[in-house]
Amino acid sequence: MQIQKLDNKQREYLVLTPRGLYWYGSTSPFLLTFISNVDDFVLSPDGRWLAVSKKNGDVEIWDTDSLSLKQSISHVFPEDVVQRIKNKEILPFYVGGMAFAPDGSQMAVGYVDGKIELWRMGEPAPYATFQHDALALWKTDIGLLFQLSFSPDSKILTAFKFAPNINANRLTFWSIPEAKLISVSDAGRYYELPKAPYLQDGKTMIVFVKDDSYLRINLWDIGTGKRINDFDTGLFRIDSTELTPGRDQLTVYGSDTQENNYRQVWALPNGELVESEKLDQLSEDEDLSRFMEFLLEQDHYDNVWGSDDNPGQARLVNEGTMPIQVLEEDYLLTIPDGSIEAARLPEDVTNEYYDPQGKFTAWCEPGKLMIQDKNGAITTTDLPFNSNCDGVVVSSQKHYAALWNNQALYMQDLETGKYSKPVFDRRWSSAPMLTACFSDDEQILITSMTALLTVWQVNPFQKISDSHNENRYIGNNLEIALSKDKSTAVTLSISRGSTSDRASQLLVWRVADSFPLHRINPPFIDNSHPMFTSFALSPEGILIASGDDFGGIRFWSVESGEQLASYDVESRPLDLAFTPDGSGLIVILSDGTTRLFGVP
Repeated sequence: MQIQKLDNKQREYLVLTPRGLYWYGSTSPFLLTFISNVDDFVLSPDGRWLAVSKKNGDVEIWDTDSLSLKQSISHVFPEDVVQRIKNKEILPFYVGGMAFAPDGSQMAVGYVDGKIELWRMGEPAPYATFQHDALALWKTDIGLLFQLSFSPDSKILTAFKFAPNINANRLTFWSIPEAKLISVSDAGRYYELPKAPYLQDGKTMIVFVKDDSYLRINLWDIGTGKRINDFDTGLFRIDSTELTPGRDQLTVYGSDTQENNYRQVWALPNGELVESEKLDQLSEDEDLSRFMEFLLEQDHYDNVWGSDDNPGQARLVNEGTMPIQVLEEDYLLTIPDGSIEAARLPEDVTNEYYDPQGKFTAWCEPGKLMIQDKNGAITTTDLPFNSNCDGVVVSSQKHYAALWNNQALYMQDLETGKYSKPVFDRRWSSAPMLTACFSDDEQILITSMTALLTVWQVNPFQKISDSHNENRYIGNNLEIALSKDKSTAVTLSISRGSTSDRASQLLVWRVADSFPLHRINPPFIDNSHPMFTSFALSPEGILIASGDDFGGIRFWSVESGEQLASYDVESRPLDLAFTPDGSGLIVILSDGTTRLFGVP
C-alpha cells in the first residue's frame, strides 16, 4: 500500500492499493473519491493535477480541486509486447513512469514498448515522442519502469530505466520541445532520483547510484550530460532526503547493512560530509501515523499478508458460511464487504480454532479450554492437564474437543468433562501430533501424526482404522478435509526434511480403512516441481482445489485424482476455500489481494 499526503490540501491523502486509488479527506464522509484499476500515480508540483496509470495502459489526468476527470491519454502497444504481458513473460505494467513539468503544463509518460511521449495539458495527442536503445525493452528485461524528471526550466528531460540490480541502465538527457538527444551516460546502476533533485543553478542534478550493497551520490550537469562529482554514502538504504533552501546542502536519512540508522549532511556540489549522526531510530511522520490509525478506524488497512517471508500470516476462517473472513494477525477481515474487526483473542494465543460455520472460536490456556461464541461470551472447561495445549479442534455442536500436548492426544466430552487418552503403537510413541478434523455430525474424528493417519469413532471413543499397514510413505499430513458423507478424506502432506526437499502431495483417503486412493503430485514445470501451499475440498466432496508456490491454482477430481482445470496467478496462493454453495473459489494471494475464481 502506497500513501502520499497532498501538500496543497489540508490533511488529504492518496492511498494506492491493489484494488485502486482511494482519495481521503479529513472530514466525513472521508472517502472523497475512488479510482479503480490504478497501477501508479503522480501529482503535479503545484498539486493541481493528478495523473494515474491504469492497468489497461491508459493514463487519466484528474483535477484535484473539483475531483473530476479532465483528460484521458491512450497509447497503441505493439502486439508482441501485449502477448509478452499476456503470457506473463514480463510484468503486467503498460505504463512504466510519469512525470509533470514544474509548472504542470505538460507531462512525460513512459511506456513498456520503450517510447516516451510528451503531452501538453488538454491537447489530444503527444507533441513529441522519443526512443533510444538505452530505454528499450530488452529480451532479458522482466518489465520496463522509468525514472523521469523535467529540469526546473522545463527545457531538459532526464530519463532512465529503473534497473538498479544490473550494470545495464544509462542516463539519457533530452532537450525539449524538440525531443533531441543531448547525451547518454556510461553504463551504471542508476537507482533513483530524490524528491528534489536539482541544485540552485537548475542544471546540476542529484542521482543515487548502487555500488554493490551501498549507495553513492552522483552529481550530473544535465545540459552537457556529464558527471561532475561522485561520493559514497556508506548507506545500504536511503529513506528520505532534504535540500536546504539554498540547495547547497543535502540531508540524508538512511541505514547501513547492519540496520544502524544515520543522519548525514553533505555539502554540494563539492561532496564534503559536513555532519554524520547515528540515530536510535528514524523519525516518523506524526501526521502519517495518525492517518494510518484513521484508515484502520475506517475499515481500510494495509494488507500485510502479502509477505512471502511469512506466508502463514493470513488464512481463511469461518469458510463454511457467508460472509467468509480472513484472519490476519489480530484482525478479521470480512469478505465481501471489507469490514474489519478485532479477533478478540488474548495476546500470544497460537493454538486457536475457528468453527467453519462461524459460531465460535476455541483456544487453550494453561489447564483451560476457552470457547468464545460469536457474541463474545466465553465458556471455560478444565483440561486433563495443567499445561497449555499444542493444538485443539472442537466439534460442530461443541460436544467434544480433541486436544494434543507434546505426543499425547486427548478426546474430551465437553458436557461431562470426561476424557480418553488413546495409546499409539510404540513406533509412534514419540511422534508429534500434527492436526485433527471432526465430521460435521460429530461421529468421526481423523487425526494426523508424522507418517500416521488414524480414524476414530467419537462415542464411544475407539479406533476404526489407521494407515500403519500402508507401506508407502505418507509424510507429514498438515491439513485434513473430510467429505460430508464421511467416505473420503483429503490431506496435504509436506516433507519436513532438508530445506532443499520440496516434496508435497495431496492424498485422497478411503475413510473406512484409511487407505490412500490417490496421490496427487504437483505438475513438473520448467525442470522443477512446485510445492503445494494449501488446498480445499468442495462442499459436495467431488473437487479438490490446490494452490502452489509457482502461482498455480488447480482443480482435481476426487474420484480419479486427475487435474481438471487450472489458473496461473502472479503471486503465491496462501490459503483458499470454496464458497459454501461450491460455485466459486476464494483465494488469498501473497500480493495482499483476495480473489474469487470460477469453478469448472
